[in-house]
Amino acid sequence: MQNAWNVQWRDGEKLVQKVFEGESPKASGAVPFANELRGRGILADIISRRHGYPPSLKHRNPPQLGMLWCPYCIKWKDFQETAVRHSDYVTPVLLRCPTCTISIMDYYVRLYNPIFAERYFTAKDMRKHATTETQQTNGRRRIRVRR
Repeated sequence: MQNAWNVQWRDGEKLVQKVFEGESPKASGAVPFANELRGRGILADIISRRHGYPPSLKHRNPPQLGMLWCPYCIKWKDFQETAVRHSDYVTPVLLRCPTCTISIMDYYVRLYNPIFAERYFTAKDMRKHATTETQQTNGRRRIRVRR
């Protein structure tokens, strides 16, 4: 299965995306299209939609403290706490990449940011403590009725 590459940019208030199919962004035509937009002064980002990529050898260390590797943007990004609004529902507020909106709950984000994932998911404030109400309802047993 080939990868899908999105080139996205802002046109006023609207986010515009164009999809390219191919193994690499250059072969699919996403890079020349993004370069053409950048030549016109438009900020365009290239995003992988089907595969997460590890950081290359020259990008092993983040440029600033607190940045996380986004495996879909293939860049170091400053993840922010946001929710994504869809037409039918709103996702929970999580740390997300500002460009592709992938959250820290994604497998590849946790895989390529292991120290952050270890600290974030084992922190005391992230552990959910059961309230007394949920402990009482979980303590009740269901009675089976035999027929």
